[in-house]
Order: sequence, then structure tokens, then C-alpha cells
Amino acid sequence: MFRIVGYVLLSLFAVSVVTATSPMIMNFQGRLTDGAGNVVADGTYGVVFTIYDAAVGGTVKWTETQTVTTSDGMFSVLLGGVNPVSDSVFDSTTRYLGIKIESDAEISPRTMMVTVPYAFRVATVDGSRGGAIEGGLSIGSGHVNPDYRGFAVGYENTVTDLSSVCGGLNNVASGGF
Repeated sequence: MFRIVGYVLLSLFAVSVVTATSPMIMNFQGRLTDGAGNVVADGTYGVVFTIYDAAVGGTVKWTETQTVTTSDGMFSVLLGGVNPVSDSVFDSTTRYLGIKIESDAEISPRTMMVTVPYAFRVATVDGSRGGAIEGGLSIGSGHVNPDYRGFAVGYENTVTDLSSVCGGLNNVASGGF
């Protein structure tokens, strides 16, 4: 029976990404020990990582299997390196990480996933609780929005100079609202 002891580092929990270019991965570090608390021999181990919506039971929101290499029991992996972690995994408040080593049962208890400090700022846009979106805003695809004050919704619209287009296709707005 294996255990993970010590502190784990979960970072990049601003997975509710602002742009598609943000990596959909999280750093995870741990120390692998046996059931008696002894550090395992240096080697490689198959590990299944699973994110759930509950501390016990619950629904699987994401999972992947990785091979970790230990050194004095320590290992580091990038969760999402095999199966990207989509932002929908974190569309609710609390998530738990389950870890299963080799053929053993999942380690209990699961680890509650927490955020990093600057990720709190992302919630103000996502939950519309304050803050400001600065720069041109485009909802949809193919817009031309070079002015930091423009607003476009729809598909392939063009806005300039304090203008807005609220829907449609191939519209052009210029010279104010």
C-alpha cells in the first residue's frame, strides 16, 4: 500500500483561462511512501490522478494516468500533460484530487484543491462581482476590433472609434455609439 505524505503543491489554478493560449496544466509534487511511512525505493510508478466534485464518492470531473519517477520518494508531474484539464473542471467551488498508485486502492482522504492568490482576480470577471475589462471586447469569432474602446458581438464584425456592434454578421461600426 502506498501513501503520499508531506505537502503537495498545486498551482496554476487559474485554470478558468482567459485565453486559449494558457496552458491547461498544473504542477503537482509529492512524496511517495509505503503503508508504514517508509520512503519507497527510487523507481517509476504508475499513478492515476482524478479530480472529483466531492471529498468522498462524487463525480469524476477529469482523470489521467502518468508514470512518475521518484528520487528519495519525491516526484513532480504536470497534471494535464496527458489529458488537458479544461476550465469546465473548475466550474464550481470545491474540487478534490484523488491519487491511485499502481494496483492499490485510491489514497484516502482525497486532497482538497485550492487556488493560488492571484487566481482570485479571475473570479471577479467570471462571477461579475467587480473589476473591469479593459481593452476592446469581442464575443464571437473573426471580429476586427483594433480600438481598445470597441465592443463586438456576433461574427466577423468590425468596430472602431468608440463603436459597438451587438450581433449579426459582417457589420461595420465606426465613429461612436
